Amino acid sequence: LKRLVFGSYEILHIHWPERNIGRRNIFLARLLMIMELALYAFVKLRRKRLVWTVHNVGCRFPERARFLNVYTALLLRLIDGLIFLSESSRDGFISEFPSVSKISSRVIPHGSYGGEYINETSKVAARGKLGLKSDERVILFFGAISRYKNVEGLVREFRQIEDPGYRLVICGRSRDQILIDELKELSRGDARIRLVVKLVPPEEAQVYFNASDVVVLPYGSITNSGVAILALTFNRPVLLPNMGSMEELQRTVGSNWIKLFDPGRLDKRVLFETVSWASEPRTDTAQSNLPQWNDIAAETKEFYQQICGQQLKGYGY
Repeated sequence: LKRLVFGSYEILHIHWPERNIGRRNIFLARLLMIMELALYAFVKLRRKRLVWTVHNVGCRFPERARFLNVYTALLLRLIDGLIFLSESSRDGFISEFPSVSKISSRVIPHGSYGGEYINETSKVAARGKLGLKSDERVILFFGAISRYKNVEGLVREFRQIEDPGYRLVICGRSRDQILIDELKELSRGDARIRLVVKLVPPEEAQVYFNASDVVVLPYGSITNSGVAILALTFNRPVLLPNMGSMEELQRTVGSNWIKLFDPGRLDKRVLFETVSWASEPRTDTAQSNLPQWNDIAAETKEFYQQICGQQLKGYGY
């Protein structure tokens, strides 16, 4: 914060300025967002540029959508440049806020997490750590457990599968204890379902991904997905709803790594087909098909230079 207020820089690059909208206390959420908006306004008074990477389109909390729309409209008045992770997310954002078309923007896709996460544990070792058998078909849900991700729908449909060789592992932290209680109740009596509610350290993520056969993300709402990118980094095939940027992601890495289902149509048949699809041999790696960070960095720097109208020295921008 000290550097932000007093330091020397040309650009402030922000991510998830809307992150507080989901706080349980709506008054605190609004206060924090207003304070952050005031800070951005101060940055502009210092004649600095603001670049925003837009990760999400729309509001996952319908009752708070009006406030978020007003907040976003005010923020956009301060923004000098926008970065989107896909063409579809840029199109969707412009449809909600037409004034965005007047702001400089660029599409720069998300890259692999390779190098950021340790990946040394074999499938056999990972399953041993989780107490899973080598011949079991393991479906993994990984990431923050939130209402909009439709985890309860996944549990319901999984329970329709009678095959005792199927396993469902749900792993991630959650701020919604009511949802966790619902998931525990839905899972009661089915020993094939394991619910791990915790923040997984980066070095431990390899155990869950490498133990799985396929990652299923049954979201009811999605624009982009860092979890999908993480799964692909571990070379795990992923099932996703056909919404947001998921079709673009499928085109990037290939339909042998991304399988899409019609939103609202996840059922046991889809799960059966997905597990079968995931077991097919693959000659390439998903990670090799993802954008490389050197290219992403170069394109981001070029966009910064476009925003500033000058050459930037080094990487300390």
